[in-house]
This record gives sequence, structure tokens and C-alpha cells, in this order.
Amino acid sequence: MANQLSMADIQAIRALHASGNSDRRISALLGVHRETVAKHTAGLSAPPHAPGGGSDAAASGPPEPEGAPPNQNRPNAPTGSDALPNATRRGAFGTSDASTQTLPCGSRLNRGYHRCGSASTMRGMYDRGQLIRLFHERALKFGDFTLASGKKSSYYLDGKQITLHSSGLWLVSFGLLKLLDDVDFTAIGGMSIGADPIVGGVLTAAAQSGRSIDGFLVRKEAKGHGTNRFIEGPVQPGAKVVVIDDVVTTGGSALQAVDRIVEFGCQVVCVVGIVDRKEGGAANFAARGLPFRSLLTIEDFGIAPPGAH
Repeated sequence: MANQLSMADIQAIRALHASGNSDRRISALLGVHRETVAKHTAGLSAPPHAPGGGSDAAASGPPEPEGAPPNQNRPNAPTGSDALPNATRRGAFGTSDASTQTLPCGSRLNRGYHRCGSASTMRGMYDRGQLIRLFHERALKFGDFTLASGKKSSYYLDGKQITLHSSGLWLVSFGLLKLLDDVDFTAIGGMSIGADPIVGGVLTAAAQSGRSIDGFLVRKEAKGHGTNRFIEGPVQPGAKVVVIDDVVTTGGSALQAVDRIVEFGCQVVCVVGIVDRKEGGAANFAARGLPFRSLLTIEDFGIAPPGAH
């Protein structure tokens, strides 16, 4: 067992304590000496229920190490669950199965765990209304357009005006992680170049959320030198992957990426888009047995899809 704790470990100890776990149980869950656990639960309000034998915390303990949370050892500082960050004030840590508990990202129980803190973290990072407003401001244009699918349209959604903008990519990346929170996958990618910034953004957001995900890019044509591959990135055959696109019309670009990554040897478990124009893409994915999700649909911009009454 280790005694050197990160700030995420300290938050995890306090969260588990606030939800009724004894110092003994916290020690077992996090792999930390009981004396170290007691040091960080000392002075906190007693838990209402302690699965595994009640609270073992000492009445007092040595001073917090340098870098402790700012409210520690401060007069009239909040204690118990009130001393925790918002993401851990949910009382969801007292279950008997440690694998179902959502602890602060980076804590010992969650290091390497795919869904580390995902639900609470994504809620705090993604603002759907703000993303819609940004599309209105930057990406939605009206006129006469010919789409990549060959269809004519009176409006155009330029997804790259969002994914190549700092705030836009931030919202899209955390939004997609939230959208995929219940999907079991180890890599995410799509057709270059539309998917390129999205892949980078999602990987960065995943790292910030304590998750380990690989990315891949699908070339339109095989590389003419080196590996001569259509697929770029660390993804390996056999991986469960998500294919992404920015704006989905008929789904042709995403399906091309699906064909290439399946040919490479991966299993596509979901296709996701930022905006679904609702012009056949979902049906085309369904015909291939591919689950499809999108952050937004064209109806979120007050535009009715073709055939809508």
C-alpha cells in the first residue's frame, strides 16, 4: 500500500468517507494505509452509515501536506460532503461494488478505468445551448449549395467553423464523450479531414477526464509510401471503435470510414455525428446494423428536414 497521495486520491478519500465508508473500507478500496486515510478523514463530520464497520478515523491528525485543498485547516471550513467539489456531492460512493463507484478522475480506484468520473465531468464541460448558439453565429449559412452527397440544399452547415474554433471544439469534444458514456470502446476516429480536429479534441478531453482512448484517421487514398495504409494511428486490429463525422447527411463519408476500419480488422460499435441533417444517414447506418447518435439535429436550428410535416 502507498502513502503518497495525489489531490484526486484525497478527494476520493473524502468522498468515500462522506458516503458512509469506514476508514478500513476506504483503505481497501484505494490501496492506502489506514493511518493515511485517517489523516484525511480526521475532523470531517461522522458518516451517516459506515458499511464495513463504522468510522475508524482518529479524532485528530497531523497537518495536511503542502498542496492540500484550500479549505483544509481553515476556521469554519465546510466539512464532510460540503467540503467536496460538486462532482463528488452525489452520495454515490457507498455501494458494495467498487467498480460502480464514480470517484474523482485520477484517484487510485479509477486510474486506467475507462469511465473515470465521466458522467459528472461531462455534465460540467458540455453546454448544448451554447453549442447551438455557436453554430448559429459561425456555421449556419443560407443560399444555394451542393452537398458532398450531391444533394442540393438551401442551407449549409460548415462543421469546420466549429471544430476549428477553440470554444467549438471544446464543446463538441466533451459533448461527444458524454454522448458515448455508456458505449464500450477503446478508439475513435473518422475520415480525414473532417474528422481530424474532432479526433484530436476528443482525445484531449478524454485525457483531461482521466480516460485512455486511442485515435485514428482514415485516408481517402492509401499512403503512397511507408506503410501504404488507409488507417493512421495507434489503433490495432480487434479494437472496438467509434466512427465520427461532423455533419451527417446520407452518411456516405462515415460509411466509407466504417468500411476501411472494418477492413483493417476493428469492430465498429457506434457512429456519431455533431449534427444530423436527417436526410437518410440514420437509416443507412441502421441498414448496416450500426448504432447512430448525434449531438444535435437540424431541427435544433429551427429547420425542418425534407419530408417533415
